[in-house]
Amino acid sequence: MKPPTRLHEDPSTERRITLDDFANLAAIISGISVVVTLIFLVVQIRVNTKALRSNAIELFYNGYLDVTADANQLPEVAVALQKAFADKAMSTSDNHHLCVYIQRVCSVLERALIMVKDGMLDQGTFDMSIAPAKMTLSTSASRHWYFYLKNKRGLFRSELHELVENYYAELDSADAMAKASSSESGVGQVG
Repeated sequence: MKPPTRLHEDPSTERRITLDDFANLAAIISGISVVVTLIFLVVQIRVNTKALRSNAIELFYNGYLDVTADANQLPEVAVALQKAFADKAMSTSDNHHLCVYIQRVCSVLERALIMVKDGMLDQGTFDMSIAPAKMTLSTSASRHWYFYLKNKRGLFRSELHELVENYYAELDSADAMAKASSSESGVGQVG
């Protein structure tokens, strides 16, 4: 049998490509390109978010390391910190150096709190890395200068006030508990 030729085909069943077909094909292609573009944007946003967080962590640690380096590289700051930790009398110069150092420590913490609030720095990283700042702020001289900078100079945001003052409340509570337990252990003893 011979294959049918075009002459024998029924012209009414012949399919022709129309402008509607081209429009439908264009709509499908544009839909696919929109999906591909959205996938690309999601990937780019994710990569950019990771880079932003990485930069925020680096900025936080660099600020922290700069402040810490001052305590090690500048003898005046080191002496002031030693006296503060030993609860020794401090000269005017020592107090000045400690005040500036406390301002820098608090500024680094404040910047990090803003980064946490904005989602650029995670809370776990922040909590894990603030122990040295808390240790510095725990001295009575540091406490004095923190409140001086807060109340007299109007420095720092409410987030930092809350963090530092909650820490001071924890320290005061621990001191009160230690004093109470030491006085209870001494009751009834004859010396």
